[in-house]
Amino acid sequence: MHSLQSLVVLVTLLVSAGCAEIQPLVLDEPIGPLTWKPDRSRGSLVVYTDTEASSLDPADYVPRSDYKLYTAGNEFLRTVNNRSRSSWRDPVTVDLPVGRYTVVARLSHFGRVSVPVVIQGGRTTVVDLTREVLSRATAANGDWVRLPNGQVIGSRSE
Repeated sequence: MHSLQSLVVLVTLLVSAGCAEIQPLVLDEPIGPLTWKPDRSRGSLVVYTDTEASSLDPADYVPRSDYKLYTAGNEFLRTVNNRSRSSWRDPVTVDLPVGRYTVVARLSHFGRVSVPVVIQGGRTTVVDLTREVLSRATAANGDWVRLPNGQVIGSRSE
């Protein structure tokens, strides 16, 4: 009887743990701009997110997953539909006022990830969660923000 009670308690704990919301991986180090653009009062953000299955023909159309954008004070700004109009393979470029923000996105090996970013006037901040633009070769040089597994996801903010 005692083992049956222990089993019931264990199953209850496992079920309740499975229902709990999984918290995102939170990075503390902000990512800063990689490139320049002419307007210095605003900057831009490009986030390379994972692709997701589509209800359309998966061989032809695999859109990028959306991400959420927050102010540095954790105020929700919007969900970014990360599908560029020029090409469904390219992430969207978001123009933002200069400042600090937080990106929360789905990352295949970590679940959700929360990444602080810095937007500087006339510059573009790139967050690469997919290893598409910041290759392993690049990772050996420079000052980078990395995931716990060593993957480079962006340039360290100045």
